[in-house]
Amino acid sequence: MTRSLWALALLSLWACDDGGEAPFEPPPDAHISGRDASILCGDGLRQSPEQCDDGNNEAGDGCDPLCVYEDPPTATARINEIVAKAADGGADWIEIYNPTSAPLDISGWALTDEADEAPWALPAGTILPPMGFLVFEKDVHFTFGLGAIDAARLLDVHGAQMDATSWGETHAPEGMSWGRLPDGVGAFQTLNQPTPGASNRMGEGGEGACGDGRLDAGEACDDGNTTPGDGCDALCQPERPEGVCGDGALNAGEACDDGNTTPGDGCDAACQLEAIPEGLIINEVMPLDAEEGADWIELRNLGAAAISLTGWRITDSDLSHEQALPEGLSVPPGGYLVLTRGVAFDFGLGQDDRLSLSPPFSAPVDEVAWAGAVMGQSWGRIPDGEGAFKWLHQPTPGAANVENEGPDLCGDGVLDAGEGCDDGNTTPGDGCGPDCHLEAAPALVINEVMVADAAGGPDWIELYSLDAAPVALDGWQIGDDDPTHLTPLSGLEIPAGGFLVLTRDVHFDFGFGGADTARLLAPGALLVDEVAWIDGAAPAGVTWGRLPDGVGAFEAVEPTPNVPNRALVAAPTCGDGALDAGEACDDGNTTPGDGCDAACQIEPAAPSCGDGALDAGEACDDGNTTPGDGCDAACQIEPVARALVINEVMVADAAGGPDWIELYNADVVAANLNGWTICDADPNHATPLDGLHVEPGGYLVLLKDVAFTFGLGAADEARLSAPDGALVDQAIWLDGEAPEGATWGRLPNGAGPFQALYAPTPGAANEAGVAPSICGDGVVDDGEACDDGDVEPGDGCDALCAFEPSRLWINEVVAAGADGGPDWIELYHHGLQPLDVSGWSVTDDSPESPDHRWTFADGIALAPMSHLVLTRDVEFLFGLGAADSVILYDASGLVVDQTSWLDGEAPIGQSWGRLPDGGDFQTLSAPTPGAPNLN
Repeated sequence: MTRSLWALALLSLWACDDGGEAPFEPPPDAHISGRDASILCGDGLRQSPEQCDDGNNEAGDGCDPLCVYEDPPTATARINEIVAKAADGGADWIEIYNPTSAPLDISGWALTDEADEAPWALPAGTILPPMGFLVFEKDVHFTFGLGAIDAARLLDVHGAQMDATSWGETHAPEGMSWGRLPDGVGAFQTLNQPTPGASNRMGEGGEGACGDGRLDAGEACDDGNTTPGDGCDALCQPERPEGVCGDGALNAGEACDDGNTTPGDGCDAACQLEAIPEGLIINEVMPLDAEEGADWIELRNLGAAAISLTGWRITDSDLSHEQALPEGLSVPPGGYLVLTRGVAFDFGLGQDDRLSLSPPFSAPVDEVAWAGAVMGQSWGRIPDGEGAFKWLHQPTPGAANVENEGPDLCGDGVLDAGEGCDDGNTTPGDGCGPDCHLEAAPALVINEVMVADAAGGPDWIELYSLDAAPVALDGWQIGDDDPTHLTPLSGLEIPAGGFLVLTRDVHFDFGFGGADTARLLAPGALLVDEVAWIDGAAPAGVTWGRLPDGVGAFEAVEPTPNVPNRALVAAPTCGDGALDAGEACDDGNTTPGDGCDAACQIEPAAPSCGDGALDAGEACDDGNTTPGDGCDAACQIEPVARALVINEVMVADAAGGPDWIELYNADVVAANLNGWTICDADPNHATPLDGLHVEPGGYLVLLKDVAFTFGLGAADEARLSAPDGALVDQAIWLDGEAPEGATWGRLPNGAGPFQALYAPTPGAANEAGVAPSICGDGVVDDGEACDDGDVEPGDGCDALCAFEPSRLWINEVVAAGADGGPDWIELYHHGLQPLDVSGWSVTDDSPESPDHRWTFADGIALAPMSHLVLTRDVEFLFGLGAADSVILYDASGLVVDQTSWLDGEAPIGQSWGRLPDGGDFQTLSAPTPGAPNLN
């Protein structure tokens, strides 16, 4: 069976025709006269002629009080039928249905399956007709397959799920489909006769088949046969005389039927679509009104005649918000109309949103999007009515838009819409970047505070930098617990890893109290650090500081401005019988020779290395003579191994293994790690490596949850510190630099700079490896059919680097050449692969006449991204009139594309063409046969 993207069937249900009378109108709690008295709507038992019976007489639950199916609650496309295993070995397919009476533009919507790995985006210009169907096939449209146990999902342009269905192994067996009965609104069930592009029904022999004499779901009648002409047709729908315009049913020859013959509402008295008035635009939008809740939209009519808004629709980025404008509205010629929330529409306009305006029965004629709306500013066209949209500081509802007094410029000191900050310049590094967004604050902290100097000196604050580069403090502020005391810091700089002391009456004018708070704020008033103390925590002569510097907790410390903090040590008194800090003993006297000397140190029988006492000639004594722990067997300090480096880091193992850090010892002697520590970017995660060592020229792999407990983030660092606290080596990586399965390591091994390594080598020399293929990098890798340097759909190469289906358009038409030349038709092939057009044909507005149709011969293929010009009396014989049409058919006879023009739209010497190629048709002043269209 041949199926097409544009397979279409129009379904007009007798029960849904609002132009005639319903077949019966019983009260919801009464028996229906003229039939079996046992048939009662609302009793939960569906009997002929009921379409449904849900056990109640409530409206709005899918089955109305007359036991007739109700329309879906929202105007949205629905998944209607799927085939997961065709009987003839054909392709899987998904059918989409429009249950509404208006066309639905589903361009950019997507189909996907349960795995959700390869969503397929519907191409631009995909219109779902009223009450119509579109069928999409595997390998013609989407690439994923439908399994025996699977799901199909329909997503809108924002990725929101609009409809979905799932099935089990017995629901869609070979030769059968999984579909709704009735179309669009019924529950999914197994159908024994697939109907791609047509109304769903149960075939002969299936439970609920048409012609079995039972009124089943989706049937409006069932007279026990499928013979036409007896009042009930072969689809079990009532037969009736040819309808009339205005009856609410789409009859033969009608392009629309809105249930009336009133002109001016988009559908005229002959049930033909009315021309869309030109000149109506969205001119100004207020997303966040200063009055709160009073959002408004301003329309402007650029035309010379008033435009009635009957049947016109508006919606925001949520398509379920689409609503018709109130009856009776119009926009005068050259005038304005303001639509206010709560009066003309119900939905609110968001800070980041989109608005579209659509005429009756047609796609949007204007659309505008915005981001970063600011309270009280409108989004409007400058110049009024024709210019580009920008944020306006002076909203003008119902009047011409006014240009701002000054431009919305980053660096003008005015916080405009979309700006996170504006400090009056575009200088980087001052907290507000050149793009007027806040910059990340450097790693500065409050390190020490002097509240009461014992010598009567001024209060001061010491800052400490954890940053790897000097930090200029322009735009920074300090303060205490009074917000009015914030003081700017200008012209100052703190060195990398250094200190800066700020003094009262020099850098700030407030004083610190016995109980107070010190605060440090980055540019943009971003609070970076603060410290509070209670009364008595920092008495006279003592400071309140971090131990260790920059990262430790605050405590009372010795004053150490501009140098590392030291713990507070009380002055010991030897001989008082109390063991003070620094005393090894205190026997209540200072008499030497009794085992405790005059300095309150233990008097050894004979000084020796390893006794824990620092004797003359000893540089250290750790109570043992074990080498490799920082103090050797002669009580001399052992040198720190400086040839030890971080060599390789695993952040995200592809197999789900733990994070790890590899150390490499480039020295000729072993490196003992007693006293060494490893940590990430958080110094509080420092983990000792006692008991470990690295052989000369060897490796040591430290595993998470074995050697350390912290995890390594996608953007993080690893730091290796010696026993004296000195930072020996570190590795720093940004998000994406160490992707899953790759490591961040030195190349060449042990000495080179860090880079992503695609062949992890824990415990061995580093190797670069080969980076995996990436779709969108512009390189055609193995497994890719194409790679155009992006993952955007619609350009011939999709987001999975597979060729997209080709598309053939009528691109340009000349009906009267400037020099009396022949008429011609240009076709445009958009696709990256050749397109076979054997048996395709073109006609003018008389397709029924054989003389007015020209057909491609067998074996004809169009080159990728090419133009083809067909010339009168060379390819085709018919002429193109001043007002005429061109229609393009595929080999099966289905319409692929068509265009029509009015008298004057394709005058002598000009053409009727799409701009750009494949875009919308318009009059082009310079015909371009066989080349891209211009204007």
